[in-house]
Amino acid sequence: MYKMLQTHSLSSKEISIIAMKIKNNATDCEKLTQSLQVILENLGIKKSICFKISVCIGKTINNIIKHGYHSQLIRTIRIIFYMKSSNIRAEIMDSGITYAPPTGELLNIEEENGRGWHILKNWTDEIIFQRRGSINRLTLIYQLDNETG
Repeated sequence: MYKMLQTHSLSSKEISIIAMKIKNNATDCEKLTQSLQVILENLGIKKSICFKISVCIGKTINNIIKHGYHSQLIRTIRIIFYMKSSNIRAEIMDSGITYAPPTGELLNIEEENGRGWHILKNWTDEIIFQRRGSINRLTLIYQLDNETG
């Protein structure tokens, strides 16, 4: 099961922080994404944005489990959300194998791989990938003020 690590609200720039961690299995991932959508909605974020975030987080975690950890060994995936009035930044960290996010045109419907990246690219305002030591850090940024639904 996933574990909620901490929730903080810092009044100095309207920043809220939610930290979660999950073991690398698909059942926990599904529970986390369902709970995440409810948590974000309870924070007053539009349902359309909550849906996009939870789907993108789910796709990312599933890719880490399948490709980064090769569906073996129990490892931890950490997710930290930083929320301001203008955006949400989600940082997903794992110690799986290193990878380079694809660039250019991503969707080839005939291919089995790549659809998750297509969703991330189209539903996220900014994507940043970093490898520091043995840790992959994928940052997904969502603007809150440019969504109408």
